[in-house]
Amino acid sequence: MSPQKRTLAALSGLLLTLLCVLGGSPAALASDGGQGPATTDGGVSPQVVYNPRVYTPSGGLVSPTATTLPRGQQTPDALPRCPSGYACLHTIKELNSSIQKWYTWKLFNYGTYSLQGFAWSGTSWIQNAQTDGAAVVTFDGGSIPEILGCYNPAGGSQYYPINYNPVWYVQLNRASC
Repeated sequence: MSPQKRTLAALSGLLLTLLCVLGGSPAALASDGGQGPATTDGGVSPQVVYNPRVYTPSGGLVSPTATTLPRGQQTPDALPRCPSGYACLHTIKELNSSIQKWYTWKLFNYGTYSLQGFAWSGTSWIQNAQTDGAAVVTFDGGSIPEILGCYNPAGGSQYYPINYNPVWYVQLNRASC
């Protein structure tokens, strides 16, 4: 094998390893682009399942809480209220003919969180119950990320509507908008 082919093979292997570490298995990435949606029965039923994930600034996975609501209920008031000092992200995890399952992530530490699999392009919600005027800022995934939105604290009572589909990063920031 020529040195050029060996170098190309090594770089390909390194890239594949990096993709597996950051975004899941190659099979999962090929099947849904790492974004969802997927049906649980091979596409026969109207059930849609997404796989949204949130990673901390240090790369750890943030665990969500789940809320199940009747299908068609669009009020955010049925979702968990964001506790004081936190910012909360709410998005669809699963839809079928009778229910909608929402995931809620409670974020506390300042820094930039990475979002993956937020493929639901309907209305989701964001809350900011941080203290001292700290903002929540959303960014796209460009090579130089652009600000998509900025949300000042509202004591956790304000549900801001948001479409997470273009959002790649959420930053908890000490400064206000």
